[in-house]
Amino acid sequence: MKVLVYGLAGIVVACLIFAGIFVPRSELTKFFSTNVSPEIPTNPIVDNSSLAVELTISNFTEPLGPDSEANVTIGITSRKILSNVTLQIRVSPFYVGQGDWPNVTWVPVGPQAIDLIGGNVSLTVNIPADSKMSFNARTKATRVGSAVIIATATWWESGVLHTSEGALWIAVLKDAINVSNGSESFMIP
Repeated sequence: MKVLVYGLAGIVVACLIFAGIFVPRSELTKFFSTNVSPEIPTNPIVDNSSLAVELTISNFTEPLGPDSEANVTIGITSRKILSNVTLQIRVSPFYVGQGDWPNVTWVPVGPQAIDLIGGNVSLTVNIPADSKMSFNARTKATRVGSAVIIATATWWESGVLHTSEGALWIAVLKDAINVSNGSESFMIP
């Protein structure tokens, strides 16, 4: 247990050192905020993408930590009419790379701490132009550890397979949960 805590602390310290060198202070403050947020959105539509996937997590049950449950909402925003869009949500361990390129070995950081316990995990939908749709899933923190919740939308457009993805990184601690969407991080005390 101590090894996991020290390992996670080492990763955070390494990120802080890296961010302190390469990231402006205003961005660093925003990323490592400790404010509580009821919902943490991900991945708005950018550039010329036809579709974006947005993931939010909210309504954690008390007490926070192992056995806490939460709602995950998968939002899809589309600029075009899209048919047969396949949406999938999955949970994966959090991996870090070890070794030098190109001989990198991906190793999980601690045990996978989140499981999907209900809701839509895979479905296919038709989406009207300029519309938003949402689907729900339920998660449960099963132990102290980490996990990544990933929602993926795939569709064919003009003979090309397209993919849009949203992700939330979660660290389950003994009495708190840390959630990050890649640009903001929140500790749910």
